Amino acid sequence: ASDRSLKPHYPEMKHVYQWIKVSAEDLVKGQFLIQNKYQFINLNGFNSMWTLSENGAEISHGEIKLPVIAPGKEALITIPYKIIKINEGAEYFIRISFSLADDQKWAKKGFEMVSEQFQLPLETLAVKPDITVDPVSLIQTDKEITVKGSGFTVIFDKTDGTFSSLEKNGVNMLLKDGGPRLHLWRAPHRNDDMWADKGWVASGLRELKWTTQSVNVEQKSPSSVTITVTLLGEGKNNFTVNHNVVYTISGDGSVKSENTFSSSDPKLAVARIGVRIFLDKKFDQASYFGRGPMENYADRKRGFDIGVYKSTVKEQLTPYEKPMDCGNHEDVRWAKVTTASGNGLMAQSGNTLMQVSMLSYSDEVMDKVEYRIDLPQSNTTVFCISHLTLGVGTAGCGPRPLPGYIVYAEPTSFTYILKLL
Repeated sequence: ASDRSLKPHYPEMKHVYQWIKVSAEDLVKGQFLIQNKYQFINLNGFNSMWTLSENGAEISHGEIKLPVIAPGKEALITIPYKIIKINEGAEYFIRISFSLADDQKWAKKGFEMVSEQFQLPLETLAVKPDITVDPVSLIQTDKEITVKGSGFTVIFDKTDGTFSSLEKNGVNMLLKDGGPRLHLWRAPHRNDDMWADKGWVASGLRELKWTTQSVNVEQKSPSSVTITVTLLGEGKNNFTVNHNVVYTISGDGSVKSENTFSSSDPKLAVARIGVRIFLDKKFDQASYFGRGPMENYADRKRGFDIGVYKSTVKEQLTPYEKPMDCGNHEDVRWAKVTTASGNGLMAQSGNTLMQVSMLSYSDEVMDKVEYRIDLPQSNTTVFCISHLTLGVGTAGCGPRPLPGYIVYAEPTSFTYILKLL
């Protein structure tokens, strides 16, 4: 960046240029193929390590004793990892790294040159559901649906077609018009997104006008209430969006959201398909289980390990001099936005992994500002939960994202779960 700090492009490029290739031969047996891509040196100048993690936390590690691997040659190694107990719902990853064994003119001893992470194909039992869920009460008026449980209250606005209050222990987390609301665009990446931004402007994605077409509520059991809502979003040039949501509010303080989406132009390239929530700015702590710690996107994520990361929401803003969409994280299992004491909102992936960003500014604010120094004082925390996210590509000086990383406004369904903390 302009202040000489590392940009998120660096880890990805570093990963692409690795001169040692690590391939999984048999993950269950811990067998890996190490290929020396250097043309003139063996790998004696590197120290190699392995680490084993469970749900993002390291549980064991060890040194790898490499055989002599000549230039252009390869060797099979076995890592003697052990998992004493496989826990319910846990994910296990093994990471192999190579670092400098001695100081060099251009880097110090211990500088990591190569890393690869692999998810172990272990069968784990699903987490057993809590069968002792507390009961909830349902109160309905012409304007609102109120669901109350142990320590929480959820209020659904029938006119707006979304929640007006997510309250935990007497504190409402949402700002006015805080959502969740379907979100399809982003403050364009300069200049890589300008090819797509033309369509976002023409279709009016920035200013969709929402109409609630129907709302139905049903208490199917003493411990859950289901709200079904049908929404119509109207943009420009006859562009329309249909968004149907089924919210299931349970006595454990969770809100399951099952979404279906379609549009009048399924060939329109959009920035994302997901939802956006505006929280009070006091929810300024971010944590997640996904790829990090720097931002990453579908076509720029392989240099970022899956793990558990924590920061302030302010630190999630990548310091581009021209403010734009940033801070996205791929392959997210869960993400939390909380106060310093841990109260807040948690999003969990449903049937697929999520993409998440947690920022101090909305796309609307970042889009209008020319320079980072001109950003106003933040008054919110913006929590984006996406099912699909447009890749970054290189259209500023090269091609658009590859076809597999372009998101279109075609019929889509996705599920996420909110948990009030």
